[in-house]
Formats: sequence, structure tokens, C-alpha cells
Amino acid sequence: SQWASLGNGTHGGSATAGTETSGSAASTFIAFTLASNNATNPLPIELLEFNARFADPHIAIQWKTATETNNDYFTLEKSRNGYAWTVLDTIDGAGNSTLPLSYAYNDLNPRSGLQYYRLTQTDFDGTFKTSNVVSVNVEADLIEDIILYPNPTTGDVNVGIRLDDKSYLIKLSDSNGRLIREFVLENTNKTTLPVAGLPRGIYFVEVLSSQGTSRSKLVLQ
Repeated sequence: SQWASLGNGTHGGSATAGTETSGSAASTFIAFTLASNNATNPLPIELLEFNARFADPHIAIQWKTATETNNDYFTLEKSRNGYAWTVLDTIDGAGNSTLPLSYAYNDLNPRSGLQYYRLTQTDFDGTFKTSNVVSVNVEADLIEDIILYPNPTTGDVNVGIRLDDKSYLIKLSDSNGRLIREFVLENTNKTTLPVAGLPRGIYFVEVLSSQGTSRSKLVLQ
């Protein structure tokens, strides 16, 4: 009851671009939205929420749709400055749904300071719509350069590196400083470290790059 239709004026263009002139003048500054009042022009999705939060050691991103119509996929993007964007991943949509659906993604490479996220939904016919931008501010002392998970572990451990480099030297040492394993990791910041079969105890993972040396403790149970 708080919305009033100002449509039904002159319009022109095509299905992808055009103009619409309201049939009634707005005498004061008001909030407005573009909408369809019949089923012949349905919105591709009804996005209920899109949010992100720091959930150490990653940033948890979640969104929920109330309905979906011809929804092909979502594109999740990240930015450090709010205008230069990189694609984190593409996630399949449900196609058509009248039930609420929830989606989740974990950014395993958060950095200290502000980072921005946005979501683009693409239809089967290629049309798309981009969500509002959400931001997460992570304090510098909460970020470690190396992520080890699971930790403690009873088997092999996943290693995530929060540095921007092309090549890393990975070293695994025991609590006495003896070198157990060593290898070079190139063109990626993720790997699996084989530790299954080693004696239980405390180990240390070192990552050497052009930005220096980072060290993290690993507990093998």
C-alpha cells in the first residue's frame, strides 16, 4: 500500500535497452524501483539477502533467493578497491524454483583491510543482473599468511597461502628443526601437504617467497 505506480507512460526501445517515461509526475524526492505488475515479464530471481563476514580463517559469503526463473548461474566477484573486480567462482543456479534456496561460498584467501564482493546472476538467454556490493573489513592481526586445515590433523593437510606471488618454496620441519619435506609450488596458492604416516607431534610449515618467509605450526595427531 506504500507503493504507487507511475508507469503506463511512453516507452520505446527493445527488450535489452530502452526508455520509459512515467505517466504521473513525482512532486517530491522519492524512493523508486523498476518492476513488472504482471507475469509476462518476471524478474530472473528474487534475492532475499547477500552478505559476507569474516569467519576465521576464511570469509563466509552467503545469499538466499525467494524464487528463481530461468536462472542459469551466479558469478561471484571480489575487489580490493571497489572498482577493479576479479571472478572468484561461478555457481550453478536452480533454473526455476518457487522455494527459498540458500547458497554459500568460502573465500579462503582474505587479506587485511577492506575487501568487496558482488554477485551477478545470469539467465539462460544471457541477460544478467548484478547485486549490491558488500564489504568485509578484516583487522591485520587476524590474518595469517598460511592457512593449514584441518589443524590438528590425522592425515594430509591442505595449505592455503595468503600472499601474491608466482612461486613458493614449501618446507616441512619437525619440532627439532629437522627438514622433513621440501618442494616448490608455482602459479597457485593452494596445495596438499602429505603428512600421513609421520609420527604424531608438532611440525612447522614454512613458506618462502619474494615477500619473505612465513611460518605456521601444524599438530599431527
